[in-house]
Amino acid sequence: MADASPQGGSNPKPRPRRRLIPRPQVFISFRGEDARNFFLRMLVMILGSRKINWFTDTRLPVGENLEELFTEIKKSKIAIVIFSKRYSDSKWCMEELSIIDELARDGKLKVVPVYYKVSHSDVKHFQGEFGKSFERLKDKYEINEPENILKWKASVESIAKRKGLLSYIGGKVPAPLHSQIVNAVIAYLNKMPGGKVKPLENKLTMTDVFILAFVVAFLCRYIISPLFFDNADFFNNKKWLFGFPTAVAFWFQNNNKNDQNNPSHGTTTPTPSNTEPPPPPGTRPSPSNFKPPPPPFTRPTPPPPFTRPSPPPPFTRPTPPPPPSFTRPTPSSFKRRPPPPRTETPSP
Repeated sequence: MADASPQGGSNPKPRPRRRLIPRPQVFISFRGEDARNFFLRMLVMILGSRKINWFTDTRLPVGENLEELFTEIKKSKIAIVIFSKRYSDSKWCMEELSIIDELARDGKLKVVPVYYKVSHSDVKHFQGEFGKSFERLKDKYEINEPENILKWKASVESIAKRKGLLSYIGGKVPAPLHSQIVNAVIAYLNKMPGGKVKPLENKLTMTDVFILAFVVAFLCRYIISPLFFDNADFFNNKKWLFGFPTAVAFWFQNNNKNDQNNPSHGTTTPTPSNTEPPPPPGTRPSPSNFKPPPPPFTRPTPPPPFTRPSPPPPFTRPTPPPPPSFTRPTPSSFKRRPPPPRTETPSP
């Protein structure tokens, strides 16, 4: 038979390289009634987009024994425990938690506790809805499985001692909980062999940024500025309509160049002082390398308390001076003027 391999023709497609080290698995423990509908779907979608190997009971084949979940936990390197209101009334969830706690104690598993619509204190002290759910589980199995009740309670207390992620802090949502979970998982995976997760690449081009900025400038010129500004001459010229998108596009390109030239953005290079090998134990440092300890922190004296100045005295209208007294002169005080002397003219 003739050889079927091409010679001198097109090169065959290269076979994909197989991973020498399997990607670590992330197991997700959750209560289906509380988190399966929306929260879990969003979480696994983000994990899959970052090419993170995750496992839940949804990947278990139909007809498979549910105890296979315990085997998958032992195969995993990271476990996400989603505490919810009814997590503690499920025997399967508590069994998963006890195995996760056992592996975490032995250092074989990293745990990411997540408090979904419950507070950390409710889980730690078995209060609120979480505590009521555990009481229902306790009433059901306390007579036949008292040792399991103690084991489950100890596992909850042990996992609750670890730093976790909250869906709300003081009634405020700090950040999307899915992003917090994915970032915590990636931080663990980057430290494991075969678990390096590539950072997200910015797929926007300079042309895309110019078009988006042009749309914004167009909206500002013809819709926003007539509504909110009486004098919109600044937006009604070609410099704004074309200059703003051009400036934004060049800024975007310059920013991308800086990121490519500095791929280790956000990391600090070690200085020669901290790259020198440490002195052997039991030796005093030389006076030339000795650094005096920093001065103790002294809390600055608080400013004096604010004292409200005393109000000015009320305005008092000055009393007018008394009118001058008028005294009518008495008749005796008048002096009668003597009549003028009468002159007689001689008759002719």
